[in-house]
Amino acid sequence: MKTKKLIIALSILLVVVLYIGLYSNGNMGVSRNRLEKDARKSQEIDATWLVTKDVTDKMGALLFYNKELNQHTFSVYLKRDGFSYGYFFGEGGSLSSSGSEVQGFSYQDKGMALISMNTKNVEEITLNDGQNIERIKINPLEPFAIIIPHNVDVVQLYDSNGKSISIDNIWAY
Repeated sequence: MKTKKLIIALSILLVVVLYIGLYSNGNMGVSRNRLEKDARKSQEIDATWLVTKDVTDKMGALLFYNKELNQHTFSVYLKRDGFSYGYFFGEGGSLSSSGSEVQGFSYQDKGMALISMNTKNVEEITLNDGQNIERIKINPLEPFAIIIPHNVDVVQLYDSNGKSISIDNIWAY
């Protein structure tokens, strides 16, 4: 009985030490479930704003916007390689600062966040990895945030008439 209590106490102590070690070294990020809450708090985003988001096991992309679609803020969170937990803020701000309509934020082996207020009315995104073609349907009247896997070779965007739409800017990190 004494040995069992000792094992439990040591296990609890180990968990506490690991948590403190991760947190104090900056290796404790934001859980997947708290990305939106963290972005709203850290970027002071109004609680009434809508959000579109996509989260994978390597990256999270969020685009916040008001109902009039004339103001927005985006956030990109990344999972770190190595000994860490959660997602870490990577990039954020306004898409309009560069004047681009559709922007990509590429993070090597993590993929690319494709973010747009969708003023060009993108309705479909096709992803080609050389073996398969995946089609993603988008509401052409709403903003979007989509994560493109790193192994995709060709990304094509189309409007409702099948006209090809270009990605205006790709930021590589």
